[in-house]
Amino acid sequence: MNGFITSREYKTNLTLSYSQDSLYYYSKGLFNYTLNLQTVDLSENKSLQLKISNNKTDVLNIVYTSSNPPILKTVLSGVGNEMDVFYTADYDSKKRGFYIDFTATKVKESAAKTYGLIVIFGILWAGFF
Repeated sequence: MNGFITSREYKTNLTLSYSQDSLYYYSKGLFNYTLNLQTVDLSENKSLQLKISNNKTDVLNIVYTSSNPPILKTVLSGVGNEMDVFYTADYDSKKRGFYIDFTATKVKESAAKTYGLIVIFGILWAGFF
């Protein structure tokens, strides 16, 4: 799946009264998420957090601020079952927002896991005879 993620005010020239944009993506299976941050407004105490988790364990967790800016158009990726994006700013501040290109590709169960399951089953099965 390919797509993009933006904040509410991205390219609108509006000032909406809110302090956080939050986007959550959750799945039962594993996905390889790739994020390519194209633009972000980090002026005036704004921050952007990108997080990929697998069963509540962080695979990627990075927070960008004006003192820790991102390198734009650099691909970040991680395999997990959850992806979160948080954009925070002062409540009534002007927000130019952010734009991220992303992909989510379903991860197939590895041959090693399948082989391990077969071996364990074989050992248990052999124990019955």
